[in-house]
Amino acid sequence: MRRTRFIHVAGFRLDSPYSGLRNPSAAVDERLRTAPFDAFRNLQALCKSESPDFRLIAGGVFDLVDRSIHAQLAFRDGLAAIADAGVPVYLAHGPEDPAAAWLPTINWPDGVHVMGARPEWIAITRGDETIALLQGASRQSSTLPGPSASDFIAASSTDAFTIGLVNQIPLEDDDDVDSQESLSGLHYWAFGPTQEGSLPSDPARRILSAGAIQALSPIETGAHGCYIVETDEAGRAGPSFVALDSVRWEHLAVDVSGVTAEDLIPTARHVVIDALAQADGRDLTCSLAFTGAVQSSLPNDAKLLDDLRDSVLFERPWAWIDRIENHTVTQPSAAASAKESKPGPLLSTLQTHYESIVENDSVEELLSSISTSNLVSGDNDNSPEAMSRILRTAHALAVEHLTIPGDDQQ
Repeated sequence: MRRTRFIHVAGFRLDSPYSGLRNPSAAVDERLRTAPFDAFRNLQALCKSESPDFRLIAGGVFDLVDRSIHAQLAFRDGLAAIADAGVPVYLAHGPEDPAAAWLPTINWPDGVHVMGARPEWIAITRGDETIALLQGASRQSSTLPGPSASDFIAASSTDAFTIGLVNQIPLEDDDDVDSQESLSGLHYWAFGPTQEGSLPSDPARRILSAGAIQALSPIETGAHGCYIVETDEAGRAGPSFVALDSVRWEHLAVDVSGVTAEDLIPTARHVVIDALAQADGRDLTCSLAFTGAVQSSLPNDAKLLDDLRDSVLFERPWAWIDRIENHTVTQPSAAASAKESKPGPLLSTLQTHYESIVENDSVEELLSSISTSNLVSGDNDNSPEAMSRILRTAHALAVEHLTIPGDDQQ
């Protein structure tokens, strides 16, 4: 079996709106609207620099809601640039970009192969030799069901690396059926972003879902990109993730335990700058969660947010702090706690008897007035020494648990 190297990608979401931000600046708004196109250009550059044998696209080019003409034309032109670099492209439409949603006047560039409604075998060649066999299918309409696992068949020959390309395969209705077992025994399955009711990825079986190449909301944290897959003579596939996103989204925790009001902004700024450094030159959109125990409430959120934004204001790459979430716990100082609390009635009574009995060694006097049958377990040690230990323990627990706040409690 010939070695091969290919790119598996999906989820371009060109011209799709971002969501989840509170009043972003005009510059941030413009940057986020163009971020998916920048990620697509990063993919084009990757294809030129890595020179893979071919590229697999498992749908998700645009949103069905608006069927953006700009997105369709930009995608076609980008594929032309990749095909011109000698990288053939194999495209399977998904439910968000079905075949019926594309402009009828779109002319696909040479070297771009669009999968049909039913799975069909395509030989992928390098020179005069076949390096892989591809079986793919496209979603034709968002309302009609897409291809199922039974539509795909196993290859009759095992001399070439075999691939299944489809945006999604629906799960079996029977909970007792392993849907992944129903897939034909191909060497690699290339899926698009995972959706509810669809077959999940399973890297152990080389069933992989390629997520979106660019995050568009605060819940899509972390790196986004594609897979470069290398195969060997035994038909084993080794996928490696490569980030393509141009803007990284993160949710950052900032521990402010013991931090003074003057050090609050420097502490948070340090966390943001660390995240920006880990984004490898990408711009950063983030929210902050303040955690830990503090002795006083945090400053006004709006002013604090403005000051933090000013503290991380860079030309490029920039960091935009969207919001601050306060998860701190106010913990008064020990002096304040002592001043603001007093013993409850049970503790006060115990305190009085404890001091008089222990100081005067009158444990026997106490024992003569109470029954200890329910106080002692184990060896039933009713000696004055044992009772003294019990009394000391009870006093310690009462001090810890029976103190009540305020001066107006009775």
